[in-house]
Amino acid sequence: MVTSRKLQAALTLTSDKIKFTYQSRFGPTPWLQPYLHESLVQAADAGIRKVLLVCPSFTADCLETLHENGIENKANFLAHGGQTLDLVPALNDDAEFAQYIAHLVQIHK
Repeated sequence: MVTSRKLQAALTLTSDKIKFTYQSRFGPTPWLQPYLHESLVQAADAGIRKVLLVCPSFTADCLETLHENGIENKANFLAHGGQTLDLVPALNDDAEFAQYIAHLVQIHK
């Protein structure tokens, strides 16, 4: 949640332009809420047509972010009236990010 708040501040977004949710609910056991897939349906039902989805907990794109969010959650949002859902890519193999991680390892070893 701290990352989302900092992102909101850095982008000077009002609280109605950003929402913090949790993805990857699996099985019948309740998970952290609000759920991403339900929040996207609610957004579409409320007339929001464009969503930019950021997954700050992931440092590399993986099946969970690419398939679940970029395909499944996007399709669900579009099926409920959304027009576009774009997924911000993770840092992946960015050289500056790799240097930063190496720096963290060095100062915390």
